[in-house]
Amino acid sequence: MRTLAILALFAGLFALAPSGCRKNKDNFCMENVSFSGTAPVGDASFTLPNGQAYSGMGGLPNPVTFGKYRGDFQSVVTKQTPTATGMDVELVHYFDDGKGNAFWTSDKATFTPLDTTFTRFQVYDVMTIVDGTGDFKCASGEIINQGPANFAAGTLEVNITGKICGGCD
Repeated sequence: MRTLAILALFAGLFALAPSGCRKNKDNFCMENVSFSGTAPVGDASFTLPNGQAYSGMGGLPNPVTFGKYRGDFQSVVTKQTPTATGMDVELVHYFDDGKGNAFWTSDKATFTPLDTTFTRFQVYDVMTIVDGTGDFKCASGEIINQGPANFAAGTLEVNITGKICGGCD
């Protein structure tokens, strides 16, 4: 009997202990995210809230809306590997609404040349959401971009689809 009382006491104290994550009622997923437009490309740089800084070729800050969140979305190429059919490219994307809600990604993309100038490519980019802040704390999900990039013109046609989730379990 005494053992049960002690277990009940510990269970009660554990339930009252503050959690590092938000309550499940605050978890959310934006299903069927969709965004299209044209984004500028060039030399980009940003620092994630975790202190990791990135700079190099990428997507310059571009206003986008994901659900109720409107902010800038940008990217930096972190690695390029030539292949027999173009390039495998790794990137980091960063979305920030300027109100404390942000998320970032780890990307695997393929760039397939559209002509012999190697300035125009068809891009297929799988963006795995790895973390975030504010409403996007413990962010997860995956968004995909498909569209042509024209590095001579400094543009990328953006056609993003996927799912973005926020909140901790």
